[in-house]
Amino acid sequence: MGHLLLMWRLILHDIRRRPGEALMFLLAVTIATATATASLTLGLATDNAVDAGYLKTRAATAGPDITAITTATDPSGLAERLADTPGVAAQADPVYAFDTTIRAHGQSAHTSIEGRDDSPSAVDRPLVTSGTWVHPGGAVIERGFAQALGVHLGDHVTITGRTYPVVGTAISAATPVYPWSDWAQGPGPSDKGGRIWLTAADARAAVGDAPSVYLIHLKLTDPTTPLRWLDGVFTPDRQDDPWVNTRTWQDVVETDTNMIKQTQPALVIGGWLLAVAAIVTLAAIATARATRDNRRAGLLKAVGAGPGTVTAVLLAQYLILTVLATALGLTAGTLAAPIWSIPAPGCSTPSALQAPAPSSQRSSSPSWSP
Repeated sequence: MGHLLLMWRLILHDIRRRPGEALMFLLAVTIATATATASLTLGLATDNAVDAGYLKTRAATAGPDITAITTATDPSGLAERLADTPGVAAQADPVYAFDTTIRAHGQSAHTSIEGRDDSPSAVDRPLVTSGTWVHPGGAVIERGFAQALGVHLGDHVTITGRTYPVVGTAISAATPVYPWSDWAQGPGPSDKGGRIWLTAADARAAVGDAPSVYLIHLKLTDPTTPLRWLDGVFTPDRQDDPWVNTRTWQDVVETDTNMIKQTQPALVIGGWLLAVAAIVTLAAIATARATRDNRRAGLLKAVGAGPGTVTAVLLAQYLILTVLATALGLTAGTLAAPIWSIPAPGCSTPSALQAPAPSSQRSSSPSWSP
């Protein structure tokens, strides 16, 4: 017991005598372990993290299984036909929308404008994460889009020459996260863009010369096979239909996942480069200590210490610091990976789903289900 106590005192004495070296060693191992763990976890859990975030948003906002986008000036006929089709569990009223360029804080941005009511919709009920839902003269911005613009509650956005104060931010599962949230586009290539909600009356007043569309959100009795349902509804012989484009909830997940996969290589490579830099730091520290450790080994042998004692005294401090740093690194890497896996602020997290509008700013309608 006395032998072990002596070794422990020698180790503590060395650490206290040179705290800078011990701290540098601790940081280097922690960084190496954390970056390697985060990179590996990110590579393995990317798809699961995106799926989990989307499914939470989808459950909280009654996300649609299919969104039909039509350029018809009167969508009632198409809406009735879709509602009467077998396999439809619920259908929201057609949403008037248009694609335009807005201005905020002196910068321009592409976006869709959707006209919504203040009453809950059967499908697609955006979750208000701050402020309130739409009311006359006020705009609600998709949360990721708002952060990209640097827009906050009380700021103003200009839509086709009309200025609206921002009264809230929200997230939704009906479209991918920003910058692929703009689905209010007709035939032709789709542009990147955000998503803004106004009241239906404000949206119609602000449309100007922009081409408009209607969005019809659907819930299916079997959401696992939306493409099969579409094949039975939009058949080649339906020549009397107006132009219709359709998007499924799987399209949303795929787009969100692809956004993460595009950034994943940079995160992984950067993580491993940090780990290599940490290892080089460790090698430099070990080299600097080599001469001093040899001298300490000679002194220990001179006072009668055997080879086992000398080895234990010299290596134990490294082992203790390594175990502590590894634990810190694993914890930090495991906690950081899920954060990096969130594609954008428009994708929900548990805290976002539990964040109601401030009580002093809530409208008379539920803040979570406009």
